[in-house]
Amino acid sequence: MENSLREGRFVFSIPQLAWKMAGWLAWVLPLLVISFIVIHNPARGSVTPVYHDEVDLWFHRQPLQLFYFPQFVLLFAPFHLLLSPLGDVAWRWMATAGLGFGLYYLLRNSFPNSNWRAFALVSLASMPLMLGSIRNGQANAQLAAALVLAAVCMLRQRWWWGTLFLMIAIITKPLGLAAAGLAFVVFPQMRWRLPAGIFLLFALPFLFGPPSYVAGQLAASVQRLQQCEVLSEWRCVGQAHSLPDQEAALSAVAEGAALSPKSDISGLLIQLGIPFAGFPATLTRIAAGLMVALVCWLIAASRDKLQSVSIWFTASTMWLMLFNPMTETNSYVILAPLFGWWIWYFVENKKVRLACGLAILCLSMPVLRNVIETFVGSQYANAFADAFFPAVTIILTVVASREFYVQFSNKVEIKLGIGI
Repeated sequence: MENSLREGRFVFSIPQLAWKMAGWLAWVLPLLVISFIVIHNPARGSVTPVYHDEVDLWFHRQPLQLFYFPQFVLLFAPFHLLLSPLGDVAWRWMATAGLGFGLYYLLRNSFPNSNWRAFALVSLASMPLMLGSIRNGQANAQLAAALVLAAVCMLRQRWWWGTLFLMIAIITKPLGLAAAGLAFVVFPQMRWRLPAGIFLLFALPFLFGPPSYVAGQLAASVQRLQQCEVLSEWRCVGQAHSLPDQEAALSAVAEGAALSPKSDISGLLIQLGIPFAGFPATLTRIAAGLMVALVCWLIAASRDKLQSVSIWFTASTMWLMLFNPMTETNSYVILAPLFGWWIWYFVENKKVRLACGLAILCLSMPVLRNVIETFVGSQYANAFADAFFPAVTIILTVVASREFYVQFSNKVEIKLGIGI
């Protein structure tokens, strides 16, 4: 079977038109089902009602509550004005379109020999991991799409477009700051574009509200972000009443976030009986971020732009999954495009068994969780996902790191190139 994949028989003998149809159907069919569900019951299992409430708070000049910058309200406002369920469906379609086209162009620009079969196979392997976030309408899907499109733009050396998508990533979730910061370290071309983009980004809300109100919401959003580690401790104990009185005054939205399952590296450690919260956890996250930035800067400094993108895309995604204190199972939509990229990388480099292994791991994440939830219950499914998802991410990190080490130590160029 491996030789067949390498030599173009069996799987590769399928006409390109069939691969093209399979690739796009892998995205369109689930999205149509999700759209029907949302139209039938817009509020069920959806976070978009919370986003609608945030826009209403902005329009009435009331304090915002979400752990996002106020610019998020401006991004979601057009969908709010479309009213539910049309706006909710359009919000999901935008995320899915960004992910689908982003993944297609990422493969096309990374691997010159790839074609529709690459897109179809990678979509079938990675799409299931994205469905939860798309179904719920979470901003994680928008963040994942923005990061993939930023990677495509930087592969093509369209630095201003890359800056734009990184700004969109920051708007959708402040986690985008980590990816933008790493891009600042890796790419010299971004070291003046990103500060300019961030200046414009934070000036933007003042065009849509009174300066005093906007400044107050920006300051409040920073304060809420500082509470993330407090919420991490909530998740460890599972009870809000364990917080000091001044911290227990956080919003119901914050409490809901705190008590949701936690699936970063702390989820794995907690399942192993190792506490990971408070100052040691904060210090570990900061140290991991600084180490990743230093390693990427040292490696990328001696590589060309195309190889630097693969380093940036891998490192930023891994850090977001493993060291973000607010990671949950649906956050792994951010990991799915990277998983797909590495799957096809190993196919292109004739390591088909490793590619198949990664594909199985990627598919097993949502499938096993859903199976456990169906037969045992959500409590056990969440506990499983909290440990299994970061464990799989660590496996992918080790595999990718080993491949980078082998390529760089042997001074072999990673097989990337601009597609036609």
